[in-house]
Amino acid sequence: MTRSRRAVRWIGLTSLGLVILVAALIVTVPQMRLVALLIAGRLFADQAPPPIARGITLRQWFVDAGRTDAELTAALEHNFGLGANEEVLRSTLLAQGFKPLPPPPADCLPADQKPPLRKVYVPCYSTKNILRYEWNGNLVCLDAIAVTWRTNDKREITEVKGSYSSACL
Repeated sequence: MTRSRRAVRWIGLTSLGLVILVAALIVTVPQMRLVALLIAGRLFADQAPPPIARGITLRQWFVDAGRTDAELTAALEHNFGLGANEEVLRSTLLAQGFKPLPPPPADCLPADQKPPLRKVYVPCYSTKNILRYEWNGNLVCLDAIAVTWRTNDKREITEVKGSYSSACL
């Protein structure tokens, strides 16, 4: 057997051994299962901002989030001018991977009610006219762009806004 074949065989067997070791750890150690699920979820999630955000510098909120939001809003207004049909905006964003927000929990706190003391609660929120796109900035961060809009009686856009957020573990 030639030297290069031995090297390739050694690399292959070593890689197989590592895969078996990691699989054994995942099966036997509950914390490893959680880590494996988190890593797998991140690896298969979207890895880049949506096309509507191309050319926009996505700054962290602590740097200059207001400027990022203004640039996103300007891009949205350019692509879906005021007076455009709401369905064009919605279908374009959905095609780019934006998704509607999940409904608020059944026990959410309405805006007109006083929050309870010493109790965790979720405020109620509207899921109308908002779409959100999430992607991985890296393995520990989740970035998101939310697009909100208002329409008139003819379902023409009267206002559209973009906002960027980022959260890290």
